[in-house]
Amino acid sequence: MKVTSIVLVCAMIFAGCTSWQASTKPQMDSWLKHHKSELIQSWGPPTATADDGNGGQILIFDFSRSGGQIPGTIQDGIFGGVTYTTPQRIQVNEIYMFYVDSDGVIYHWRAESNKDQINTGFGIYFAVLLVALVYAIYMLNSVGE
Repeated sequence: MKVTSIVLVCAMIFAGCTSWQASTKPQMDSWLKHHKSELIQSWGPPTATADDGNGGQILIFDFSRSGGQIPGTIQDGIFGGVTYTTPQRIQVNEIYMFYVDSDGVIYHWRAESNKDQINTGFGIYFAVLLVALVYAIYMLNSVGE
């Protein structure tokens, strides 16, 4: 019973984790069938535009920015000495593309980001930590039985 409860809690935690693409979809879908002037009024002018090949255009919004940095580390080497890793900058790239027909109405969208790749490292760390915690709780409960 205790193990089932722990597994259920873990499942609920992981169910709450969604990808960037899945969390972006409702916002992007809300712009479909709207006029491009509404989008531009809300988001500002696009970073670039391109021809969609059907007499319309593609409005491109690039929201790339610095996501901070991962600090460097200093470690004692196995055979003496010191190992140093330099701080690593994190670049967050978000590009939104809205396809607009010849009347100026948005008919399709596409979004790309590296946020899922950035978050994957933390996700793996979190998953390992969670498994270790579940195992520790299981072992503590089994000792008392």
